[in-house]
Amino acid sequence: MSIPRYYIDQYCDLASFEPGRPIILAHDGSECTLIEVDGIRTIQSGEDIGNDVAAFLGGPISNAMKKHGHKLTVSVEVADNVEQDVKPLFGRLRKAAKQKNLDTEVLTAEAEQITMENAIRLKVLIAVWTLPGAAYLPELKEARARVKEGRQAQEYSAINVQEADLLLGPIDSEHRAFVNAVVGGLRTAGIQCRVLGPQEADVRMRDDLREIRQGLLFHETPSDWRPQEAGLRTYPGAKASYNADVSEFFTPRVSKQILSTAAQYRAKSRAVDLGGRTFAMVLMDLFPREPEPFSALYHMMTEGNTRTPFRITFQFDGGKYSPGVMQIIAGFASIASSESKNLFRANRLIQAASRRNDGPVYLKTRILACTWREPWENAEVLEQRRSLLYRVFSAWGEGQVKDIPANPMRALAETVPGMTVGARSGAATFVPVGDAFRMLPLEFYAPIFDDGESVFLTLDHRIAPYKSFSQKMLHWMTIIFATPGSGKSVTMNRLMVEFVTGTAKPGLPFVLAIDLGISSSGTIKLIQEALPPSLRHFAQYIRPSNTRDYAVNFLDTGLGRRKPLAREFDAALRFAMKLVDPPAEHRKEVEILLSAVLRRMYQLKSDMETSSEPATWEPGLDDNVDAACERHGIMLVARKTRWWSIVDRLIQAGDEVNAIRAQRFASPRLKDSGTVLASYENSTGVKEYSDEVLRITRTAISAALEEYPIFVNPTKFDLGVARIAAIDLQDVAIIGETDAAKRNNALMFLMARNVFMQKISGHDDEIKDMEFPAAMRPVYESYWRRRHADMAEADKRMQMDEVHVTGGADEIMETVEADARLGRKWGLEIVLASQFLRDFRRLKSMASCVMILKAETKEIRNECRDVFGFNDAVMETLTAYVHGPDKTGNSGANILVRFTLEESERWTVFNNRIGPTMLWALNTTRQDRLVRDEVYRRMSVGEALKLLARRYPSGTALPHFNRVASSIKVEDGDDVSAVAVHVVDEIMREMMTTTVK
Repeated sequence: MSIPRYYIDQYCDLASFEPGRPIILAHDGSECTLIEVDGIRTIQSGEDIGNDVAAFLGGPISNAMKKHGHKLTVSVEVADNVEQDVKPLFGRLRKAAKQKNLDTEVLTAEAEQITMENAIRLKVLIAVWTLPGAAYLPELKEARARVKEGRQAQEYSAINVQEADLLLGPIDSEHRAFVNAVVGGLRTAGIQCRVLGPQEADVRMRDDLREIRQGLLFHETPSDWRPQEAGLRTYPGAKASYNADVSEFFTPRVSKQILSTAAQYRAKSRAVDLGGRTFAMVLMDLFPREPEPFSALYHMMTEGNTRTPFRITFQFDGGKYSPGVMQIIAGFASIASSESKNLFRANRLIQAASRRNDGPVYLKTRILACTWREPWENAEVLEQRRSLLYRVFSAWGEGQVKDIPANPMRALAETVPGMTVGARSGAATFVPVGDAFRMLPLEFYAPIFDDGESVFLTLDHRIAPYKSFSQKMLHWMTIIFATPGSGKSVTMNRLMVEFVTGTAKPGLPFVLAIDLGISSSGTIKLIQEALPPSLRHFAQYIRPSNTRDYAVNFLDTGLGRRKPLAREFDAALRFAMKLVDPPAEHRKEVEILLSAVLRRMYQLKSDMETSSEPATWEPGLDDNVDAACERHGIMLVARKTRWWSIVDRLIQAGDEVNAIRAQRFASPRLKDSGTVLASYENSTGVKEYSDEVLRITRTAISAALEEYPIFVNPTKFDLGVARIAAIDLQDVAIIGETDAAKRNNALMFLMARNVFMQKISGHDDEIKDMEFPAAMRPVYESYWRRRHADMAEADKRMQMDEVHVTGGADEIMETVEADARLGRKWGLEIVLASQFLRDFRRLKSMASCVMILKAETKEIRNECRDVFGFNDAVMETLTAYVHGPDKTGNSGANILVRFTLEESERWTVFNNRIGPTMLWALNTTRQDRLVRDEVYRRMSVGEALKLLARRYPSGTALPHFNRVASSIKVEDGDDVSAVAVHVVDEIMREMMTTTVK
């Protein structure tokens, strides 16, 4: 049976919409507002969710639903048509990478494909209806009379048009209150939702009407579809013959714009063809005897990762409970049936409670469902999906279902929220509001962000973007807890790559990875190869040694500053405290002493103090500076010319690079502390500091002068022009749990941090506190304003891996905490990773994001709860789902994540899936690195990674490598490197053979 296009719009009750407001209007003036439900904000138990929904959603709207005139339609749609959601996300990532001149399309394409293959479109919509019956009758009659009078005054006749006067004040005021009750109830119940309607960017775009149209015409409704509002057409339609009706001059009703194609009902297959899809319906004929939460139905529908699309819709009508004929039948039957007598008494009790307004509110409830096949799918698949939906629907609470509605097209339209004013299809059942709302599809986790540089999935397979620098966050700090075997290195490097390529700002961000080992070397290599050859120096992998060639003076200040800023001084003091590492009983006094020593050292080396001893120039300390002075005509006299004078002259000449180099010789150095300490030791009268504290400090510093050439010489090591860097501390760290090892490692982490902070920290508010010579202030202020402006344009991230090797040193945590507090001003995000939870106790309140990658034992899970304070539902989720990378399949790794946002603390789970291309890009196994780098030498990074991923989809060539190594004889050179060349030669021959065939 064919339903022609000119008639099908009768199955849509919508006539118009209110421009600029989230209001849709039916033919009789009923108002509808569409609400999209994202899901629960944080992990809760199913029981808690049901209770909250029943109390906080059911409670506020019960009064409204007691009387006729209000209806609710709640639907959930599950499908794999995710292209409209996925393409824009990855389109923005492609644009961001292109702006940075990064060729990472192969990684973006793989991530997009993984998301497309595994994500689902899970859409929960609520249509909130207010009918004329809800309005105060006298006011409604008056409003309708005014509308009638206005229409009669028109000098033309337009029968089939979108009327602009359907909005009636008495209905509108009731509707606003009803919508507020629903939205408020959802949010109070911990459910994230938003009202759909006109978009901020373009008010002509209507999310609500587009969603309604996509419910039946998904493939014929593009993401930028928008309806035409009431008014004259730009170009009137042509008429076949003359009559008095001028409808062709006006915009047609919304129903005609939504249902604009023909439909066909196939009686034999019990299906409706519409918009390229073929739909099959299932209706609840007898309400479930034991109502169950929606999650039970959802798990049955998706068991075994089936990809059955479906939509299930709950239709609720308000009004007092009225059992009608049921009571009469029960009354007559009570003569012969004790069960009917009980039923009769129950109905009388319900009626009495309803009259007193102290009983439960009963809603007339219908449940409808549909499934479909796509245009490209075989016809047989629809029957399989209908059968599955029928079985699951029947098993869900032991209900009775049917799949042949009296009016199939009407039943299909009623599954779409907002398409019809309530429902007439299927059997209606009076259900207490609490029981009805406990069945609603509201248990899904809500995504935290709308977009982001990384795209994960939720446990429900919904898209879950991850966004750095979100304004929703209180601080920009992420802490990652990961035990061995949790996939920490791969996860951190994935986040780093996607941060570099995907941040929205043009130009490369500033990123430093502080690591212990080569795990970040693959990331740096990838970025280098992805950049054009002329820009590859912006990415560097650095492995410092404890020598003067990598010297970093922790007492350096910013260019021109004779004294450190407060934050610089605090960082230097923390470094000095860790260098001395005093016993606990002397810690406070040593800190006071070191603070005084450092202040005196800066005073002695300043050229702005009356009793100072500024450092003077000597030839050969820095050949670059000497040559620059000769080039700029700066006269130098050995042991007479002050380094600060050289700094000032160079900055005046515009040579900022050499001015910075010269200032390194003007800064105080650790050895200068000996003079200051001697003055305290040799002072007459009452000593300010105890002999023991002076001894501890002098002994520690004397040892450091011998032990750490990296800290006692003028700075030589900096990042130069590099914007993305990894500092591998492997050669300067000490592995072990001794106090000496922890102290050493903490110093090295602080050193690497200092290198980065010298490059990226600061903001204009600090300029007033900078100490310059008066004559030089304009020059230095100009420099720092330009420097801050340049830095402000770029995003910044500092990540520290393997923090546990520092023993959770107080100095590390204090420094990181201070950096995090200033992070929002600098545009800086901090990422810390450790194998020990104790390292995070101090920082947990500062962390905007916490990631737990693995917690395999009960003891570790209990410690997680002790540190982060989550509830039983989060503990159950951690126990059930977070076990590190999947070793047997391709389901990725689940990560328990906590976000601390402005409005709340939210727990969720990210499913992290990484494809072979990304695995190859991040691989740090020596043999695999050699193979990958050899392929990089022969082709572009994109082609190289595609080749390796296709040839070795597991992400490693190690079995092949070992086989080749055992079968060849290497004459000389590096055996391993030579084997890698042979492996790649074989790969290339295979590729050529395949191409020829």
